[in-house]
Amino acid sequence: MDGQMEMSKHYATDGTSVCITDASIPFSKEELKVCSSCRGSLRTISRYGRIVRRGLIDDATKKFITSANQQFFPLYKSIHQHQAELAGSVKDGQPIKHKLDPEKVALSGGRKEQIKLIFKVAHDKRYSSIATTRKRIMEYLRHVDFEEQPFKRVWDMVQFARRRGKTSSDVGFDHTVVQTTQTLQGESLLLRCEIVILSDFLTLFGSGLRDVNLESNRVDSLKLIAAAREARQPAVEVEAHTFYAQCCLAERTYSSRSEVLTGLTKEAAEHIDDAKQLCARHPGSTRHVVGELKTVEDMLESSTFTTVVNDAEWRLVINAMASTFRGSGHWYTCVNNHPFTVGECGMPMERGRCPQCDAPVGGQNHTPAEGVRRATDLENRFAELRH
Repeated sequence: MDGQMEMSKHYATDGTSVCITDASIPFSKEELKVCSSCRGSLRTISRYGRIVRRGLIDDATKKFITSANQQFFPLYKSIHQHQAELAGSVKDGQPIKHKLDPEKVALSGGRKEQIKLIFKVAHDKRYSSIATTRKRIMEYLRHVDFEEQPFKRVWDMVQFARRRGKTSSDVGFDHTVVQTTQTLQGESLLLRCEIVILSDFLTLFGSGLRDVNLESNRVDSLKLIAAAREARQPAVEVEAHTFYAQCCLAERTYSSRSEVLTGLTKEAAEHIDDAKQLCARHPGSTRHVVGELKTVEDMLESSTFTTVVNDAEWRLVINAMASTFRGSGHWYTCVNNHPFTVGECGMPMERGRCPQCDAPVGGQNHTPAEGVRRATDLENRFAELRH
C-alpha cells in the first residue's frame, strides 16, 4: 500500500525519524486513490491522510474551475447580445424616453454611481435586460471570489477548529492553489457590461450632459491591466487597454473640461499601442479582440465615439468556451501555469497553443510539449479590483 500511495515521494526516513520531502503539489495525482484490494476509501487511514486530502482538494478545485467556466459562458454571450440589440435600436431610430433633463446631469463619480444615474435618467425598460445580466455577473464574481474557493474554505475551517481548541494541527496557506483566471474574466466582463451601458447612454444623451468624467473607470481599467499582466493573461490585458481607451474617447467627445482633451487623446493612443503590441506577441490568444481594438483605433483617428460591436470576434470566444475543460479528467498546465485538460486517453497527442497565453500545449506520441507539465502551482492573488 505504501508503494501504491508513493509514500517515498512525500516522506523520507533515516531509520529513526520521518520528514516531509516535498510541498503538497496541486494536480500532482491523476486520481484519488483507493484500496487496490476492495476499492474502499482511504480517507480514514491516518497514515495516508496528507496524500488523500491533497487529492480531495484537487478534485474540488477542478470542479470549481469547470463550474466557473460553465457559468461564465452564458454571461459572456448575453453581454454581446445586449450590445448588439442596443446598437440596433439606435440605428433603427427607435424613440427613447427619459425621466430627467440631461443638461442638469453630470456623469461622474464611481462606476456604481454612474450606472445608478443612467438607470435613473433613461427609461427603465431600455436597460432592464442588461441590468439583470449585470447582477448575474456580480453574483458570478462572488461565486469565484478568493474566499469561496475550496482550499480557502478548508483553511478557514482548520483555523476555526484551532481557535476552538478542537485541534492542534495546522494547514500552511498555499497560495498556489488559488484560482484567479475566473475572477479576472469576471472583472473584465463587468467592465465590458458597464461600458456597453455607458456607450449607449452617451450615444443617446451625451451631447446634452453637463459633463462627463470617467476617471474611476480608467483607474479600474489600470488595475485590471496590472492584474492580467501578473497572471499572464494577454487577452484580458488587451481588453483592459481597450476599455481605458474607450473611456478616454468618451470623455474627449462629451466632456466640458477642454483642458483635459489633449491629455485624453494621448492616453488613448498609448493604450491602443500597448494593446497592439500585445496582440502582435500573442496572436493566438488575442485574435478575438483584434477587431474591437481596430474599431477603437478608428474612433481615435476619426475623433468620433460609437458603440463597439464585433459579432465575428466574440463568436470565436463562444466556440472556444464551449469545449473548455471537457477532457478525460487528466489535467495539465502550460508553462505559465494555466490549467487545461486532455481528451480521449488523457495523454497529449497533438501540439497546440494555450488559449490564454499562446504558450505551447499538448504534445505528440503521449509526450507533453516542452514547458507543459502537470500543474505545480496556480496563479498568485492579484490586486483587488472592486472598491
